Amino acid sequence: MNVEQTTTPSSPFLYLLSRVVAFHSQGNPVAAARYFLEALATIHGPDQRDRPNMRRMYREALTVLPASADAWINHGILTKHANEKTFALCCLNRGRIASPASHAAHFNFALALDQSQNLEGRRPSARRAVVLSPGHAAAWSVLANHLARERPCESHARLHRRAGAIQPNDANNWIRLGKFWCDFGRGNLSRRCLWRALVLAPDVSEAWLHLGLLSTNLGETDKARLATLHATCIQPAQSGTWIMLSNTFAASQMHGDALSSLKRSQLLDPANPIPATHRILISEFLSDLTFEHHGNLRSTFDRRWGRALAVPKRRFCNDRNPERRLRIGYVSPDFREQSAAFCFGPAVKNHNKEFFEIYCYSGVISGDRYTRAFRAAADHWADVHALSDAGLVEKIQKDQIDILVDLSGFLGGNRMTVFAARPAPIQVTAWGLASGTGASWIDYLFNDPIGIPADARSFVGEQVIDLPCQIGLEAPPNATDILPPPADMNGWITFGCMNRISKVTNDMLDCCACILNEVTESRLMFKDRSLSDHTIRRRFQRKFETNGISAHRLVFLGATPRAAHLATYGAIDVALDSFPFGGGVTTLEALWMGVPVVCMLGHSQPSRVAGSILGAIGRREWIANDVGEYIGLAVKLANDRKALRSIRGTLRDEVRQSEAGNPDKYASAVEVAYRRMWRTWCEK
Repeated sequence: MNVEQTTTPSSPFLYLLSRVVAFHSQGNPVAAARYFLEALATIHGPDQRDRPNMRRMYREALTVLPASADAWINHGILTKHANEKTFALCCLNRGRIASPASHAAHFNFALALDQSQNLEGRRPSARRAVVLSPGHAAAWSVLANHLARERPCESHARLHRRAGAIQPNDANNWIRLGKFWCDFGRGNLSRRCLWRALVLAPDVSEAWLHLGLLSTNLGETDKARLATLHATCIQPAQSGTWIMLSNTFAASQMHGDALSSLKRSQLLDPANPIPATHRILISEFLSDLTFEHHGNLRSTFDRRWGRALAVPKRRFCNDRNPERRLRIGYVSPDFREQSAAFCFGPAVKNHNKEFFEIYCYSGVISGDRYTRAFRAAADHWADVHALSDAGLVEKIQKDQIDILVDLSGFLGGNRMTVFAARPAPIQVTAWGLASGTGASWIDYLFNDPIGIPADARSFVGEQVIDLPCQIGLEAPPNATDILPPPADMNGWITFGCMNRISKVTNDMLDCCACILNEVTESRLMFKDRSLSDHTIRRRFQRKFETNGISAHRLVFLGATPRAAHLATYGAIDVALDSFPFGGGVTTLEALWMGVPVVCMLGHSQPSRVAGSILGAIGRREWIANDVGEYIGLAVKLANDRKALRSIRGTLRDEVRQSEAGNPDKYASAVEVAYRRMWRTWCEK
């Protein structure tokens, strides 16, 4: 959306500029100013389409009359389009200083700050632009964005609505409001605004992209793919559109198409590292890749982009006392009710404050009760979702963090560019991307001996530190009491898979069909938000029908609040873990609710998550090494009703007594690891 405001009309530039110099030297500023405005107008005449040449002309104009606000503003806009954001801000700020009453000066300065994610000075400029020109719709939207980044609040939607009231037929206003509601998880409102935009302007790719993103968030994978495909057809030369398209293909398990889309994105923008990080993420779902393959992908990324992003190692002034209280900094966009937070929550919220001072750098836009719990557990909290990478680096250095912990890896909302700047002497990645990043700026990776066995560690870029389990579990709030096995009441065994549908491969579906054929009259329950999409349910039904399983033996459930989600385990006798990408939080939740989990170890870290958890609680007998053993374990458990009753009565206590399921013990193991890292650094 190009909403910048420039100045205009026409005449030969150099001749007019020479007249400006002549009148200026003769002491006639009125005539000089008149000719100067005419000279500026020629820059935007019909013959001028070459932006570098236009910038050169503006530089010449500014040497003649450096106090011209119009020249600084337009030069700043052209510089911003050349991706020289810092210099563009300087030019636009000079225009604002030269003409404090200019709406264009304040608006363009605020807009540039908004697009560069620069916090300083943007709210005053945005407010001033609105005061000077209350009828300018885009100025209201920019002000809304500034306020929402400073203090996320749904009430800021009124500013976007004000823009819509001024220009109700401008699709851009509805796109901004739709994006705003999407950020706050208001799906229906967001969808209505985006469709309103598409009615007004069907060929605006941005509206289709946001509609695709919204559908992805709601688990509507087919709708997401179609919307993003539409955006790609409109703007096939935009690299970011192909990245979003790859995400929708991956969510539909169309991994070949996803990788092809990323390849196209990389060709369009060879300097952009994001396609490479997405390729790493998609590779986690591929069954034929081993630790070596994953390690090679990460090494390639580090050679091509990682080392270019990294800065030379800094000299740190942190006190080298090996036994002092340490400052631990956690960086994440997921301090909220989200599966990632369930993994790192036991460590982050249960530190011994006598020996560790906790800093949380949160990228959460709209918080919840989990956000408040993390905030209460931290000694220092900073909302950094609107802070630029450079600003966050500066803040971390000012806080003198000793150990900085990345909780995202390459997942959405990550701040890997911040870690590349190495603002802390020790940097760790943990709980987000358990297979590691391979980036040269990350020193350590938390995992465990099952998740990454000793013979595979040579393929991991970071030094692996073993915890009792690669993820921990705290007692889920509002978890129901454990119920007797549902088979006692139903008369049949109910298997269940609560993992994300994107993890459920065709090979696993064939395996599940074999299990159902072995266990007479058994049922299989799937639960995921994507199953609200009837096309996915029908695809699963057809797959099972080809294996002789009728539709009445399949149960599909969509998204529910977490308490209801946990209660669903009361209807499952045996949980079946997905492969090759296993479940982490879903495995822990099933065990907490008394449901045994059957899993299969693979040859990559994502295929060993459930195995790590079962090993940590002492239930290795539920870990299979191949498909045949997986089927055998599931059938054996299903046919032993007495064992199922016994397991249901003791399993929660087994989890609670393990180091993985006891938050205090788990946090203590993490703290021991931090202390060892720090002592090692102090000895260097």
